[in-house]
Amino acid sequence: MPLTYLSLNDFLNLVVQLRTIPELLEYFSARRELAPVAFYRIGDEKPLFQAYVAHGGSLDGVKTHADAERVISGNSTLVEQALQRNEEYLYYSGLMEYVADELSERDPDYAKDLPPEIVTMFDPDCERRHYLVLKQILADLRLRERAELGKAFDEVSTALDGQAQGLTFKTARLDHRDRVFLFVASRNWSKSHLHAAVHTLVGGAIAHYRKKDCLVIIDREGKHFDLALSRPDYVVNPQDEDAGKRYFGALRETTVDITRL
Repeated sequence: MPLTYLSLNDFLNLVVQLRTIPELLEYFSARRELAPVAFYRIGDEKPLFQAYVAHGGSLDGVKTHADAERVISGNSTLVEQALQRNEEYLYYSGLMEYVADELSERDPDYAKDLPPEIVTMFDPDCERRHYLVLKQILADLRLRERAELGKAFDEVSTALDGQAQGLTFKTARLDHRDRVFLFVASRNWSKSHLHAAVHTLVGGAIAHYRKKDCLVIIDREGKHFDLALSRPDYVVNPQDEDAGKRYFGALRETTVDITRL
């Protein structure tokens, strides 16, 4: 079993900066390709990390701490830009992390003004289990995935800044995951009308993008989050096909490469 020796401070800094388990494991794997002399140098992780992010998540060409320091000194602008990008990723990833954290506590008035057929879709107060499924989906995302989804959610939420009433939405998809993410923001919409609209959008999104399921995150009044996941056995119907064409057919699409830091 390979071992990596780090000071506690360096390890915690890596956790904060890389943020997710897959990124940490990939960093440690890249670090194992260093020369053996670098394995036992403890307390000087910063140059290795900066060289790693400057290369987009790679330590190619770096075998020692001295190599990393040469990369940094010879590419100071590149390193600075990489660190700035990482700060941006952390900010938008933090939005998704905040949403996941908020799932731990339920709004005591969540059922207020909702019709019975919608209330039955929630876990009973004494048997909350499905919120863990939602948390797991968000926790399983990589840093760049969380960041891009967080950015989409932020754009939807800020689109209603200063508006007394409105509803807006946006979708995002990750090529290697059979799921569409739907972000919705509303201001001064009743809960019943909002959830009815979301139900239509979810079916339309699954039909239009040909995905297995849909995770929806709702910013309600800029104060509350509602999250839902479509049923795994959901079967698309003609109404969903029509909704997909109506609400998503004319949306502008943008492709973002998130394979590198």
